[in-house]
Amino acid sequence: MGVCDIIKIPLCENDSAFISIDSVYINILKDKIYKDEYYIIKDRKFTDKDVSSDGFEQFTDRLSLRSLPDFLEGTIYTYTCDKKNGKSYASIMRSVIKMLENGSRRALVTIADRFIDYENSEMNSDMDVSCLSSIHYMIGKVTLFFRASDIENELLIDLVTIYDHFVKPVYKESNVVVDVMISTCQNINNFKKIIE
Repeated sequence: MGVCDIIKIPLCENDSAFISIDSVYINILKDKIYKDEYYIIKDRKFTDKDVSSDGFEQFTDRLSLRSLPDFLEGTIYTYTCDKKNGKSYASIMRSVIKMLENGSRRALVTIADRFIDYENSEMNSDMDVSCLSSIHYMIGKVTLFFRASDIENELLIDLVTIYDHFVKPVYKESNVVVDVMISTCQNINNFKKIIE
């Protein structure tokens, strides 16, 4: 059985959280959600780097999709990875593997938008800004830094899609610890239930 340690629980809306999960637990989680329609759509869009909002119309009750923009550039992290780093997602994954083989702790992939994008989103609620800020790869461990996470609707789906597209390509079948740091949590009422 896998390990999921809740190190910091959010005490109120927009509080932070810190969770440590191993890949065994994430695979158990995937077995529980693999038929979820939202997960299926999001995973396919990650695979295809498809930023169109097609298919997400039925999920506009979620915070991240409440004003569904035409293009989900901040939500489809495989696309955002290309856009923010000036290098293809596949090439970045290969580079991270090489860096870890050389023992580097500097394998940090940025997903975050520029400040001006966040600033502009305050004036234009239709902008899709990234909730995932960065992914820090180390030997046997990876840390996901989230600017924000909708605990109830997004966290588990994000963990599985990020694991499948950003962690597994690097670590293959090795058991790896995934630390998840969330700066601001929304919809926290069922935090323990969701994690359990």
